[in-house]
Amino acid sequence: MKTPTSDLVAAEILRQRAEAASRGSEARHLSLLDHLPLCVHELDLNGKFLTMNAAGVRMLGLDSASAAVGLDFRQVVDPVDLPRVETLWLQALAGQGSEFEFRGSGRMAGRIVASSFVPVKRVDGQVASVVGVTQDITERSQLEGELRKFALAIEQSPDSISITNAQVQIEYVNDAYLKSCGYAREEVLGKNPGFLKSGKTPPETYRALWKALNSGEPWKGQFHNRKKNGDELIEDVVIGPVRDRGGQVTHFVEVKEDVTERMRIAEELGEYRLHLEDLVAERTAQLTAARAQAEAASKSKTVFLTSMSHEIRTPMNAILGLTYLLQQEHPTPQQLEHLEQINNSAGHLLSIINSVLDLSKIEAGKLTLEHVKVDLRAIVNMVVAQFIEPAEKKGLTFEIAGAEIPGALWGDATRLKQALLNYVSNAVKFSSQGKISLRISVQEDLGKEVLLRFEVEDSGIGIAPERLARLFVPFEQVDSSTTRDYGGTGLGLALTRQLAELMGGEAMASSETGRGSCFWFTAKLDRVARFPGLSPEIVDSVQQPQGQHAGARILVADDNFANRAVAVAILENSGFVVATASNGQEAVEMALVASYDLVLMDMQMPVLDGLQATRAIRAASGLQHLPILAMTANVFEEDRKVCMEAGMNDFVAKPFRAQSLLSVIEHWLSLGPLPHLPLDGGNCRFG
Repeated sequence: MKTPTSDLVAAEILRQRAEAASRGSEARHLSLLDHLPLCVHELDLNGKFLTMNAAGVRMLGLDSASAAVGLDFRQVVDPVDLPRVETLWLQALAGQGSEFEFRGSGRMAGRIVASSFVPVKRVDGQVASVVGVTQDITERSQLEGELRKFALAIEQSPDSISITNAQVQIEYVNDAYLKSCGYAREEVLGKNPGFLKSGKTPPETYRALWKALNSGEPWKGQFHNRKKNGDELIEDVVIGPVRDRGGQVTHFVEVKEDVTERMRIAEELGEYRLHLEDLVAERTAQLTAARAQAEAASKSKTVFLTSMSHEIRTPMNAILGLTYLLQQEHPTPQQLEHLEQINNSAGHLLSIINSVLDLSKIEAGKLTLEHVKVDLRAIVNMVVAQFIEPAEKKGLTFEIAGAEIPGALWGDATRLKQALLNYVSNAVKFSSQGKISLRISVQEDLGKEVLLRFEVEDSGIGIAPERLARLFVPFEQVDSSTTRDYGGTGLGLALTRQLAELMGGEAMASSETGRGSCFWFTAKLDRVARFPGLSPEIVDSVQQPQGQHAGARILVADDNFANRAVAVAILENSGFVVATASNGQEAVEMALVASYDLVLMDMQMPVLDGLQATRAIRAASGLQHLPILAMTANVFEEDRKVCMEAGMNDFVAKPFRAQSLLSVIEHWLSLGPLPHLPLDGGNCRFG
């Protein structure tokens, strides 16, 4: 029979079990918070810390979480920002959440922090405490500042700069453009650049312009235009195409220099030459000086663009690298989406930067085919994967067929994929039902080579036979309604034909109105690899899977902290043992006293640059076989050449993708100790 005493004992046992369960739950929650990369903390109503996770302890530079208890959050806020943060704190006490940024103070001096306050309410609705989430965004703010500087450099350029879309409609002009022509920005945007024509520019100038652009090459020349007030405007012009990742022209960049005054002086000089010999001599000297100044300015532009390449690509490398690292740290779905947006935007910006920098090259538009092992199945899968979603939305299905194709073929996989993308994109665009067939067959066996035929057949609107000849002409559409209803520039098919001809084939189409179309191209692929000067054993080693060299010792020499940190994180995550040097002299000293399997060497560093450091390492006994890879934001062909002449083995351009960097490293580690080869740049890269 129960007694009151036994009931009390049972109640006490139940109470103790409940408290133990509560403590266990709390401990689990605290353990989870300690694994978060963000600082999470709880504040009492006076603004003093009650709890703080491990990330917060590290951010504040404390020894433990207990050391944070009782500290006032105001102690870590810069006095200049404190009034604004104090106002947001009062909002949190009133039951309102808030997000803000501030500069740190004390142990966080010099750091930029993003934080938020969220009130924690009791059952009766009163605020019991405030939970804060804080993140150090110093590096991100610095990178955003670098990008803003690049935008300001273009906006504040003394040259007129405009960007048009593929339909040659102006989308952007800088202030110099508006100042030069006298129009307001709203009067310019959306117009064709030809609205400035004065009628004095020779017709052959425009023919030469479009001949160059249709061939994918930039054009330089002179326009005789007219300002808004009617004054003559003579401009030296450089126009070049901007392509997306698939090689499609999306925009045109125009850079103009007002040479009206210079031309006026030249014309005046011609008039005076008829009258006074002395004046002729004087004006000739002026013209000579002006020409020398123009040539010096042109050289300065090239130097400026080279410098810009380095200054832009260096922070861009950090943006792409840090984004990749954050994607590996198990972010939330929303964070992962944001990171993907950052990655895509950075990649798009990089493609624009590359196109603008290409304008400075003397030999522009010279396309060189790669020679790598071609996986046709992978190419077809990648092409189809890009259009599965839009095809399914229209009720289209894919049918893939292929006869017996030789297994080992070598050629330019990127250009094959680009040509197929152009065809499949059009097939999906112009079809509303039915299927799209993609077929590959051997058209001719040439012994060491094989001529393959690639076909894409659709069930779309079709094309009248008399209009087929216009399809492969740049910027041509079947008729004006095609552009209006479906969009496009008419450049994709022209590029496909050019790519096919470069690969030893041709491109054609057959079609009937209302019965669909069949577009095809041919290309020659080799049965064997072509690597001059290398043995078959070395070539075979390229195809070995990656990840076989965990534990290899790699020295990273780079004076930029962010880029050094990105490279270290990527390499260590892949199992490599990494050491770092912040200048060329330090890299040489480390290479002389320790054994490394490979060196990543930046070109521009203090004390000794990458080229000097490489020469010093090569001069040391026993280090002639050490693989040294240039890791640099200087991407012009002359930069690659000087790297090889200095004794480097390969060239990794910043910004690099993590997988690309690891692929090159794995390749050189797989070769083992090889004598240094004075490669010309074409023999040092492998597919």
